[in-house]
Amino acid sequence: KISTLTKMESLNLSNNKIAQKFNYLSTLIGLKELNLSGNQLTKIPTEINTLTQLQSLDLSNNAIPANLTNSLANVKNLEWLSLAGNQMIAFPAELSQLQKLIHLNCSDNKISGGFENLAALQNLEQIYLDKNLISGAFPSSLLELKKLQMLSLTGNELSGEIPEQIPALTFLDNNRFSKEDIKTFLLKEKKLTDFTFSPQRYDEPKTVYAMLGNSATLPQSLSGDEYQFTWFKNLDQKTPLTTESYYINKVEEEDFAAYTCEAYFFEKLPSELLEISFFRELVTLENGLGTAEVKVDLMVYPNPTTDFINIKTSKLDIEKVFIFDLSGKLIMTEKSKIINVGHLPSATYIISIKTSGGFKSFKFIKI
Repeated sequence: KISTLTKMESLNLSNNKIAQKFNYLSTLIGLKELNLSGNQLTKIPTEINTLTQLQSLDLSNNAIPANLTNSLANVKNLEWLSLAGNQMIAFPAELSQLQKLIHLNCSDNKISGGFENLAALQNLEQIYLDKNLISGAFPSSLLELKKLQMLSLTGNELSGEIPEQIPALTFLDNNRFSKEDIKTFLLKEKKLTDFTFSPQRYDEPKTVYAMLGNSATLPQSLSGDEYQFTWFKNLDQKTPLTTESYYINKVEEEDFAAYTCEAYFFEKLPSELLEISFFRELVTLENGLGTAEVKVDLMVYPNPTTDFINIKTSKLDIEKVFIFDLSGKLIMTEKSKIINVGHLPSATYIISIKTSGGFKSFKFIKI
């Protein structure tokens, strides 16, 4: 029995289907490392509160919400904590009690603010906040953490001024910073170990309807000779078009697809090179005649899901299925009506279905 191993210092129970019954943990008083990632936790086991020697705790890729029910209040020797890939919409209040914390990973959640709640963690050196719902101005309250050496905010919707005081390792790619935002920062010539800013994203997802034989124009908002434009079909097929907008003179069946545009910019600054790609969010061309039928006769379930996504249609043929993350990255392709997504991290995804009536996209949540 695990409960008899009272001198155990490391325990790895990752990637199982454990959801509850952790009474055996309370006897493992010498435990310093605990890994419960990739299970089915909807809360943090209260027994963890008895593990006062714990230094490393991995709770990533579960379904834990923001309210941790004070289950970490006594784990005050904790230095490494991962809550990535859960369902948190805010930082748990009890984090402020973990003042020895050095590493914190809250990526792949639904956090949009509350950064001031981390102010007590003055020993933090690394913070991962990738793929959350952080938008608008840079969360400057994070810069009050004086020991912070690495900050990753990849895959959010930040824009505007980039503070000069950012840590030596800062990752801001796949946000909404403009060319001017990034250029202004680089001209300050701050000495950084690594500053990642490309690519960035822009424009919202859009659907354009067209009829077979008619013309169609797919728009994007960046313009000017300073950009080099490249259009992609279904993200991985490079097209020959290098114009600001994607124009189709006579729409054919194979033109009904999802498109994105890369706007590449290059400029030599006094002491640095500004080289950046801006990617438009998906713009989907759908069959104008088939639109009503697609909407009525196509359903995706269950949503949220843990293992499988089912596509229900009585009249339409499924030609291909694409699954993207919210940054627009293609995760997988399928042709089946039953798709195994059990291996995907907990997050929100977009499923784009190509049928005989055109494309239709849905959001779904993997828990």
